[in-house]
Amino acid sequence: MKWRHLLGLLLMLAAVAVALVFARSLAADYDTDVQNEAVEVLSRQWDAGGGRVTELASASEVNLQDPFEAGSDIAVDTTTYALLQIPRLGQLLPVHFGASPENLATATAFLAGSDLPEVSWASAGGARTVIAGHRGYYGQTLFLHINQLVAGDDLILFYNHNKYHYTVTESAVIGAHDVAALEAVADANLLTLLTCTPIPTFEDRLLVNAQLLEVENLEAPASLQETVDTVRSEAVLVATSAVASYGLRWVVGLLVVALAWLVVLLVRELVG
Repeated sequence: MKWRHLLGLLLMLAAVAVALVFARSLAADYDTDVQNEAVEVLSRQWDAGGGRVTELASASEVNLQDPFEAGSDIAVDTTTYALLQIPRLGQLLPVHFGASPENLATATAFLAGSDLPEVSWASAGGARTVIAGHRGYYGQTLFLHINQLVAGDDLILFYNHNKYHYTVTESAVIGAHDVAALEAVADANLLTLLTCTPIPTFEDRLLVNAQLLEVENLEAPASLQETVDTVRSEAVLVATSAVASYGLRWVVGLLVVALAWLVVLLVRELVG
């Protein structure tokens, strides 16, 4: 009977592990679908010259506000204006303009009131581009794992016919209304990823700050497509590796639990 109990426990644990790995795989597939759609939209804009959105600069001249409170940010539109690549996480995320509830429900978004990437920080005395995103949302990963980013990690932003290369410098946790921490810093051109923390209360805000290293012009549509295709392939490989690693950890965990239970049964048999 004890061995039947052990077998039943193992089967239950195996079912849970398979379900979790399957859910993780579905999330990765969903993220890939979102990436593909965003790349196609941005590519069409690029071909038509619609990637140039300098007119949005005037729309960004509003006061910084926490975007995760309903109605706290403006919604210009739901167009994909940029792509954010996070190599360590294997992500290529669409970026809208205006971190409204509608935009954050499907992607990440430039925070209104922060600087657009093309702002000349030298003449402005400093610039900070803030991209907000949920800590996962209805099957999408989004900024769920940005707490894993460390100093030296790359962040790549494809925007307005340019490829902006940033390097992560630090992470910080601030209060939900500490918008002063999102303001530009003198003599620096920064990119800040903004999301909620900790899980599950989400009462504070997690910032990942990165410094601009270089800007590469991608004026030709072919340059964008070739670059993005490479990025997307790398993202799929990282995502697949993450799912495999996730599954392996669960298998190892199951083996440890089974071994521990076997030891317990053997001790009870010997003692009994």
